[in-house]
Amino acid sequence: MATRGAAETSGGAKRRYYDVLEVAADATTADIRRAFRRLARRHHPDRNPGDPRAEERFKEILRAHDVLVDARLRALYDEFGDDGLRRGFDASRARRRAAGPIGRNGDRGDGSPEPTSAPPRRRRGAIEEFFGGLFARSRPPERGSDVEVTVAVDFLEALGGTERTLSLRRPERCRACDVGNPRDDGRVCEVCEGSGVAEASVRIKARIPAGVLGGSRIRLAGQGGAGKHGGPSGDLWLAVQVAEHPRFGRDGADVTIDVPVTVAEAVRGARLTIPTPEGQVQVRIPAGTQSGRRLRLRGKGAPRLDEGPRGDLIARVLICVPESGESLEEIADSLEPLYSDSFRRRFE
Repeated sequence: MATRGAAETSGGAKRRYYDVLEVAADATTADIRRAFRRLARRHHPDRNPGDPRAEERFKEILRAHDVLVDARLRALYDEFGDDGLRRGFDASRARRRAAGPIGRNGDRGDGSPEPTSAPPRRRRGAIEEFFGGLFARSRPPERGSDVEVTVAVDFLEALGGTERTLSLRRPERCRACDVGNPRDDGRVCEVCEGSGVAEASVRIKARIPAGVLGGSRIRLAGQGGAGKHGGPSGDLWLAVQVAEHPRFGRDGADVTIDVPVTVAEAVRGARLTIPTPEGQVQVRIPAGTQSGRRLRLRGKGAPRLDEGPRGDLIARVLICVPESGESLEEIADSLEPLYSDSFRRRFE
């Protein structure tokens, strides 16, 4: 029996699906799949920018593939042409009609009351199995994920700034394919599954700015995970942990230090050499200094991240009493009469 599909090749009618895919009528399913991959890559709209007919050609190729890789639809198409693909088509009635007269009700006998054709439902999942790359390229770009790592620095490194080489895993541009495009054989990249990104180990040099505080989060723009389908990369965030220092502390941009003095130094006053983060300096202890008094050394603290004026060094004076001595209690008793009645007025 001559097929209706073959009859549609003349008179300027719609091209046969075999001709669309450039295969013979006896082509195997494997032949049809290979032809589809080759033609779809060539005619995909993404690869033909500015060509208004590219999308139509691609749809025609996709339609031909959908029909010819389905054994049932292909058999109907070979026997009845496009009529066999119409919604509600009854092949048995069509065969009876071809073998005998038109029914008494004047119907066409092919069981297709609707003159319009409806394309078979596309099995996108099956197509993506071997050609997902082109569909992935059609998806909108997605921004990459943010990545956060913890960076530990010591106290003086936080004040002066430092550099760290970080080893981390993050989504990277897939090295096994071309941004999710299918390979030469049309199969989707098994590494990135068509997304164009895959987890990889990387080493990054990161600058820790001077003056950073413990608990700060530093943003490195564009250093996070690579974006899917050609999208922009996310950000890398550094969660900074600062180790404690045996002598210094922090209060914002100010650096603090406790300065022990003797009773005599507190009474008479003194000049002492004390450490700072940048070296030693001299500080004057005024006569009559009380324990807990804070002395401020301008500009000897930490740099500010906002590039404002440098913080100060705050020296807290602590009067230390000797731990032991034969005459210590006697000396202490001699000092008692010197305290005024207002000594503990702050508690009242």
